[in-house]
Amino acid sequence: MGISTWGGTEWSLFTFNFIAVAVIIWALRKKVLSKLAEVEERQTNNVKRRREG
Repeated sequence: MGISTWGGTEWSLFTFNFIAVAVIIWALRKKVLSKLAEVEERQTNNVKRRREG
């Protein structure tokens, strides 16, 4: 069974799944980048505290 035999239902499910995976990857990437920025900010603040203290 190849792609050429797919009907409308298969194509709509494929499209839905593709969009769902893209949204999940986007959300995870955003979350990871947010956490990395948070860690970097925390590290910068710790360095500043050590210099002052």
